[in-house]
This record gives sequence, structure tokens and C-alpha cells, in this order.
Amino acid sequence: MITEREVDKFVSIFDFENWAALGLPEQLATRVMVVHDRKAGLTDVTILNKKLALDTHERLAQWLKTHVDTYEIPRQ
Repeated sequence: MITEREVDKFVSIFDFENWAALGLPEQLATRVMVVHDRKAGLTDVTILNKKLALDTHERLAQWLKTHVDTYEIPRQ
């Protein structure tokens, strides 16, 4: 019997490499940190690569907030 579990809080750090999803040419791997608190309704995305141009930085953060399923991250 499989029991569903929900994660209330987590921090995940990973390398983003899917630049094609943003319609951008391939760039260097960019480290990203996602902090999620389900009870507070908070999901914060921080791009840790400070060498990215500001517009690319903002575009990536927005894309991640829209397309990353926070319920799938802790299961991977």
C-alpha cells in the first residue's frame, strides 16, 4: 500500500541546464536554489550564478516559478 506524503518545507539546490526551454542559446550550467514552505504559501527561487545578465536572471527565475512543480522536487 502506497501512502502519499506531503513535504511542508524544503530547500533544493540544482544546476539548471535547459536553456532551450527559455528560447535562449545554451549557456553555462547555472546553480539555482528553491526554498518552499507549503503552510506559508511561499516559494522563493534564487539564481546563484551572479554572472548572468540581469534580464536573463529575471527571466529564468520567473520561468522556474511558473514551470517547476514544487511537489515533485522532494520526490526526486
